[in-house]
Amino acid sequence: MAKLGFISDRDEKMLQVLICQRFAVQGKDNFLNMSRYLDANEQTLRVWFDRPVDWREINRALCELAMSRPPRYAGLDCSFVNKAGDQTYGVAKFWDGSQSKAHKGLEICCLSLFDPDTGEAYTLDVRQTPADLAAKNLDDEGQYTRMDFYLEALDALPKSVSHVAADSFFAKNKTFRAVEKLQKRLVTKLRSDANLRYQATEEEKKDHRKENKRGRNLKYTGKVDWQNIDEDRWKTLQSPENQTHLKIRTAVLNSPKFERDLRVVYVVDTRNGNDWRIASDDLETDPIEILKIYEGRFQMEYIFRDAKQHSGLTDEQTRKQQRLNFHFNLSLTALNFAKAEMKIYQTTRSVADYARLVKNEWTLNLFKSNFDPNAEFGLNEKTQQKIREIGFIHKSCNTFSP
Repeated sequence: MAKLGFISDRDEKMLQVLICQRFAVQGKDNFLNMSRYLDANEQTLRVWFDRPVDWREINRALCELAMSRPPRYAGLDCSFVNKAGDQTYGVAKFWDGSQSKAHKGLEICCLSLFDPDTGEAYTLDVRQTPADLAAKNLDDEGQYTRMDFYLEALDALPKSVSHVAADSFFAKNKTFRAVEKLQKRLVTKLRSDANLRYQATEEEKKDHRKENKRGRNLKYTGKVDWQNIDEDRWKTLQSPENQTHLKIRTAVLNSPKFERDLRVVYVVDTRNGNDWRIASDDLETDPIEILKIYEGRFQMEYIFRDAKQHSGLTDEQTRKQQRLNFHFNLSLTALNFAKAEMKIYQTTRSVADYARLVKNEWTLNLFKSNFDPNAEFGLNEKTQQKIREIGFIHKSCNTFSP
């Protein structure tokens, strides 16, 4: 925290307390339970959650500290947050991926940066989706929709980022145009019945000119039949050593819907016949690299999982917009701090171990603070380290104190 020089002393002290508390508290991270662990009552915590904090700049600084090189790839995704009641800001029906259907609750939209060394995702920006936006993407009507709200987060991307990975929900014209406007490229997943057509070969163009001396030149030929693809128009790629069951092909195809050519990587699992169509408007990047960029998007799922399990993402106990925004950002920023600290100390410990370490350290400090200053106990550093590591999953990791 001390390395983030732009934070005021007041906010630095507040954030230090709240971020450590995220991992130290047993039970839910709501105001009542937090007050049991901190030297602050419920009302003080509510006042703190009303303060404006530049979370985006804090996360940007954390990414710079944790990453040895500027990030090249980013990811955009949403996560459903359960919430009962009707008076909470932002309550509406949102897609719940764990249940594969829409549920009443809250939703957050997260923009992440991928560490170029480890591939791990760090949150850069998180915002709560308003409830009063149209859910459908109405390209032709020009209506401001949820998709427009999601894409506004892309303005926070650093210049070093060249590609944005997003799931099939974002495979829309608006997304391609928004990413292209920022001079970046989109990597996404297409529908199983994606309407794509082959580009005409030079030989086909010559034959067409011979038969049709007037009119425009031939640019495209037939539509791609995904049940019986034309092998001659696809290039087969070598599968990774640990994934030899995958058959990978690639081709540059035209999409009438997106009004552009796309580099499509078609992956088939020969064990069960499952297939995926990963596409990008970057026609030059190596197809295997495009696959890796899209695979990096799944690191964002670990962000949501770890935040829900260890930093209280779903424990909000407030109905106000500002406090909800503070809560969601605090939860994901605390996770960034944990990842950054683990990498700076060069450990391989999981977030679960980090949370256990903070809990054990908090308990140890509580006992030490209540000891008589003149009392002598056999708590040497080795013994204290054993206390810190109680319940660890990976005990062979380097040790450190948060």
